[in-house]
Amino acid sequence: MRELQTALATGDADLEALAPSVSWAFGDTTSGALDWLKRAGRQHVRIARQGATIVGGLVEVPMGQWFGGQSVSTMGLAGVAVAPEARGQGIALELVRQTLRSARERGFALSTLYPSTFALYRKAGYELAGSHCRFTLQLRRLTRARSALDVHAIGADRQDELTRLYSEVARHRTGYLERNDYIWQRVRNPEHEPGRAFGVMDAAGLAGYVVLKAAAKSTPIKFVLSDFVTRTPEAFQSLLMFLADHVTTAEHASWKGGPADARLFGLPDRVVQVGLEDYWMLRLVDVRSAPSPRSLLGQRPGCPISSDAA
Repeated sequence: MRELQTALATGDADLEALAPSVSWAFGDTTSGALDWLKRAGRQHVRIARQGATIVGGLVEVPMGQWFGGQSVSTMGLAGVAVAPEARGQGIALELVRQTLRSARERGFALSTLYPSTFALYRKAGYELAGSHCRFTLQLRRLTRARSALDVHAIGADRQDELTRLYSEVARHRTGYLERNDYIWQRVRNPEHEPGRAFGVMDAAGLAGYVVLKAAAKSTPIKFVLSDFVTRTPEAFQSLLMFLADHVTTAEHASWKGGPADARLFGLPDRVVQVGLEDYWMLRLVDVRSAPSPRSLLGQRPGCPISSDAA
């Protein structure tokens, strides 16, 4: 392999040159890939060059990840792509390795990703750490009852309340992310369209919320939740009833999360179907700042994101 050099993008021309490789790798249009790279921000796009030719790249997603109530600095990787004519040369592996060296120099303790292949990322030091599930709620099977809490629409002026509640809940869920702006953007705009947020309040403030959109192209219509966060059983039940009240509009509501979701244990049989959608992998970047094994004792593995964030 010719010498590979990687560096963060310096301008839109770098993104435009990388976009065809991203579209090829992920089955998107070139314009769609370019839009995604721009949303990620060129300061987070790493470009791989052989000489003056751009032969690949990836998106860095700096964030935190909760372990034992501690947020650990984490570098997420997304959109690893190599130009079709440059494949088979080991470029993707070297690109990831150089990214990890840079992440360590910048003080990151961990790195996570959703793998397209296990073999490549195991060579780079990653290993399976958890799974990503899709929960599908059969709205007609829900037992209808009066909600304990009233549901209110949540506008853009109240987004800080969602952020605070998510952080309050996530810090107690091993593997959940301390979200950055990029991840929140994907939560609030699923599939690049604004979702609608609805929440329930109790004496302590916002007790739960959902962000959702109707997948009108599906038959029958279903609700797709890009976020579903609750801190009390009453909030969870009230939001379930909110979804059930739409049974004449949609038959199903689905969301993503980790397999150990205690909220689901009290639901009747066959109300929720659970499917394994993906795995996530983790790698130590700097062992000195990584969480200690003691902090993980008694913790159940969660899911790093509740939306398509990486």
